[in-house]
Amino acid sequence: MSRRKAPIALISAVPFEARGLIRNLSSRTNQSGGVTLGMLGRLKVAHISSGPGMANAAYAATLLMERYSPSALVLFGIGGAFHDSGLCVGDVAAADSESFADMGVVTSKGFMGAREMGLSTLTRGSRKSYDTFRLDRKLLSISKTHVDAAGPFLTVSTVTGSLKEAEKLLKRYDSAICENMEGAGAAIVCARYAVPMLEIRGISNMVEDRNVERWEKGTAAENCASALVEILRLLQ
Repeated sequence: MSRRKAPIALISAVPFEARGLIRNLSSRTNQSGGVTLGMLGRLKVAHISSGPGMANAAYAATLLMERYSPSALVLFGIGGAFHDSGLCVGDVAAADSESFADMGVVTSKGFMGAREMGLSTLTRGSRKSYDTFRLDRKLLSISKTHVDAAGPFLTVSTVTGSLKEAEKLLKRYDSAICENMEGAGAAIVCARYAVPMLEIRGISNMVEDRNVERWEKGTAAENCASALVEILRLLQ
């Protein structure tokens, strides 16, 4: 990838998640739209803080696609881990897939997801995608030496703040390891543009009855950024 002119596109939801990355970049320039261009060794990167949520992530990913035609996109930041994931606060996790976890309909019999509704979010030829998008296997393999676990991530509009709600999610996605608010929004854009995507997140909290006093957002963000820098060095 180091010989390609196209940069690696990088998205974090909020600026503090990217501090550990930005301080490792040389030749930094600020571009319109909140994009920072820089070099990590021989690797050119284009970073943007999208703002929280799926819509912001999708917009940021589209902006980077249209302006820079990146060779890959990496979404990074913090997230919550499910208790059965084996992850602890401060760990770093990578996604092998991203799902729109709350996309569907609530009926008198419970939740019905996009696939059950026949609600395709993306059609390419004869292939339809519903709520789940697989992320790039090669990038995931490269990342595994710098993360503590890999598995399915869930993207939600409403953060899960109770064990009861977490259990409902895990009934639908029983192998999920991490929850966030942006991943699937970027994943669908990458699928549309056929650009490989990696997502890594530092674990700031467990998905449980909400208690922000137990969260460690700073540690999670720094650990994630450190892992990201090492992964990017492997892409040169």
